[in-house]
Amino acid sequence: MRAYLSEAFPKFISKAEQENVKTFQEYDDKFSIHYQCKEWLEVLLELAKEDGDDKLGGAVSACLARMDS
Repeated sequence: MRAYLSEAFPKFISKAEQENVKTFQEYDDKFSIHYQCKEWLEVLLELAKEDGDDKLGGAVSACLARMDS
């Protein structure tokens, strides 16, 4: 699961930047099909922490802080 979510994360960031999306709600309203983006990003953050991946964890944490409004 971590590999899949890790692969999805840069695509999520890219899409949000391209579409000038600023919040999770805005992203989900436009693009969500199965999962709310904040939910899977929180899972990815926990997986990164478990694996000791500070780089990924920091990037996901920053994204969560930026878009959580």
